[in-house]
Amino acid sequence: MNSSVCKACSATNTERVEVRSGLTYIVCKDCGYCEKALNLNEITEAFESAQLRYYGSDTPILHAGYSPFENEILRYHTKIFRRYLWEKSSVIEVGPGAGTFLNWLLENGHSVTAVEHSTELARRLIERFSIPVIMGEFETAFVAEGSADAFCSFHVIEHVMNPAEHISKAFRVVREGGYGFIATPNADSCVHLLARRLSPNYDSGHLRVFSCNSLRHLCEREGWSVLEINTPEYAISWLRVASKILRRIRGEDEEETAGKYAVGGSKAFNLITLLTKVITSPIRFFLTISGLGNELFVVLKK
Repeated sequence: MNSSVCKACSATNTERVEVRSGLTYIVCKDCGYCEKALNLNEITEAFESAQLRYYGSDTPILHAGYSPFENEILRYHTKIFRRYLWEKSSVIEVGPGAGTFLNWLLENGHSVTAVEHSTELARRLIERFSIPVIMGEFETAFVAEGSADAFCSFHVIEHVMNPAEHISKAFRVVREGGYGFIATPNADSCVHLLARRLSPNYDSGHLRVFSCNSLRHLCEREGWSVLEINTPEYAISWLRVASKILRRIRGEDEEETAGKYAVGGSKAFNLITLLTKVITSPIRFFLTISGLGNELFVVLKK
């Protein structure tokens, strides 16, 4: 969205937000949708660069165990998932990361096919879980239509080059009456609106940040019925803001140190995590129920 027209609602009431040198977003003042200020060639380059940085062979994500953050998020995602699919089902998960949710699906008897752009991560997923993994971009890969009971895409859509095709393809691969579960950062969240240039949602790997209205509009336009939109607030959002402040104080390059403070394991790290969760719990509960949490978790039905 390097023009002044919002791709989500077509409004012209937009502004440029320079987060830092080399990272600028165009923000719609009407619907809240944010998109990185790039041309088409730059979007492709940014996508491939982010994939290599986050999921290349040297990424800590591939080598670390599940962090307390992942466990907190997993509990919330599985709670919502169980509301709709409590029986064994066939599930397509796009961009499963280190496999936190994928592992839970398998442990609970679901049949899973993963779609993963990173060849290195796809190889690790096959080795660890012995499941079918389709390598490549979900939007262009062959996935049989009507082949799944559910589609899951957690923190993927903010990275892809064509979010409309992502949602449309998901609609096609799910059977009639099937479900879609999508999670992505929330442009309407308290931490995003107040922290602004320190927002964890403004990240070099995020080509866009959806607001509640813009994501609802996109899903409905592609044929889905929106059953519910939740806005959980996790402790990691607060620590990501603290991480940005710390890196700027230390003069660290945010590109080079992406993920540096995200990998847990030490006693000090786990203690900080626990204290943050306990101290912020009342505030986070309020943000979650008031629509101001930093994640959009959308449940869709075909």
